[in-house]
Amino acid sequence: MTTLPPIYNIAHPPSIIIRDYLISQSVGVDPTSSSADYPIYVSVLPDGDNVKDKAIAVIDTTPQYLTEWSRNGQMYLQYGIQILIRDNDYPSGFDKMKATLDALDSIKYTSLTHDSVTYKMRSFRRTSELPLGQEDDNRRRQTFSINGLFSVIDNNV
Repeated sequence: MTTLPPIYNIAHPPSIIIRDYLISQSVGVDPTSSSADYPIYVSVLPDGDNVKDKAIAVIDTTPQYLTEWSRNGQMYLQYGIQILIRDNDYPSGFDKMKATLDALDSIKYTSLTHDSVTYKMRSFRRTSELPLGQEDDNRRRQTFSINGLFSVIDNNV
């Protein structure tokens, strides 16, 4: 088994780092401290009478190792991320998907601190963004998906 160099052993799941970044960019809010629309959850998009219809989930998916030019030929890990956006209607959901994409596109060597660990977010590379359609339940909400690869390092290492 190959062990990653310390720089790639990040202390927090990539989904938490992306969630914090999206909150910092005013795409959504922390559900534990705000009751505004678009709470951003990690790993699940909850549903229920006490959960907002307008909500976002950030989910970790399969990472990829990408080879980049370097002196030592090292492969770099890019973490798989899926972002689900749920909204009451299609135009509002589409606008929120675009706002989320704009925020993700602005990740270029951006620093973010979570629990006193500073991360350098190198990039978010989109692999797909699409409307998933209308839910089958009584609320008939629209769901959208963004998928991509996230490059981040622990700046404290």
